[in-house]
Amino acid sequence: MGHDPMSNILFETERLYFRQPIIDDAPAMQAIKEANWSELQKWMNWSADNQFGMDATKSFITEFTPADAEKGGCIMFGFHKQTHDLVMVGGYNATGEDGVVATGYWGNIDYLGQGYATEKTRGIIDYIFNQTSSHKIVITYYDDNHASRRIIEKCGFEFVETLPKNHKCNLNGNMMDEHCYALTKDRWLERQRAP
Repeated sequence: MGHDPMSNILFETERLYFRQPIIDDAPAMQAIKEANWSELQKWMNWSADNQFGMDATKSFITEFTPADAEKGGCIMFGFHKQTHDLVMVGGYNATGEDGVVATGYWGNIDYLGQGYATEKTRGIIDYIFNQTSSHKIVITYYDDNHASRRIIEKCGFEFVETLPKNHKCNLNGNMMDEHCYALTKDRWLERQRAP
């Protein structure tokens, strides 16, 4: 009996539904990871060479995801409502600061440039502020990732600070500036009330 793709949904956006990953999702995650690996190595902290293979993907789903949940995070996969393709990987992680979580995302290269990262990020923000006790979300991007910066600003995050040479690029070893943004629940509620 096959897994029902629409079961255990945490929330939906216009085109996507989100749930926690299961081991059956490993091939889909592996495929989109391989298709986008050089970009992921440029921007993602986790994208060291030893994270490329299927063993690392399975470990992410079966070991990292539950461990992250124990700390107060929630890894979410976003699937297309029509095709059931895995489109976005993201969620939120505990930061160690009470009531503050961090979010981020990466996605399926076949769906880039179509607004899915913005849709996913807005959905995650709504989920965090409606379903958890968190009062602030933080997010970062690294030098030259202008697409990420545009998504962050479009979703209402406000610039906090730049940490010089704080991110080591897994693609070439260069140190990159990290640009930090935050969104508080109060600001989010203000934006919800705005006409």
